[in-house]
Amino acid sequence: MQITFTLSEPIVNLLQQKADRLNVSFEEFIEKIFRDAAADLSRENVLASDHDEPLPSLEEVVAMIKATPPNLDAIEPATQTIDEFLVELEADPPEPSDITPDEWDKLWAEFELDLKERDLAQDMAEGRF
Repeated sequence: MQITFTLSEPIVNLLQQKADRLNVSFEEFIEKIFRDAAADLSRENVLASDHDEPLPSLEEVVAMIKATPPNLDAIEPATQTIDEFLVELEADPPEPSDITPDEWDKLWAEFELDLKERDLAQDMAEGRF
């Protein structure tokens, strides 16, 4: 089946750049996006069909969480007081960062893009693309 979409030029350029980085055609890349979205929808349907009852409301979920007793194995006792920690921090302060929040955001976005590209390349290598 053939379907035609009209996308804005910036979106098309972004998708084309990502397809180029992955060395796949634009069409293959778009099909992969739709295939992944369809798989997500299938998973949602499976999860929804696993329940004969409707899913709980947000208030019911919060009530269940509040009623759950704490996991004592997950609690780690304090090793020092806040005052001791502050004295230690003043004696050995952390080094100031040479990176600005904007630079950090840019580096993080590049890192996430690299991870997604690696995942897609691995999917392709393993025949999931």
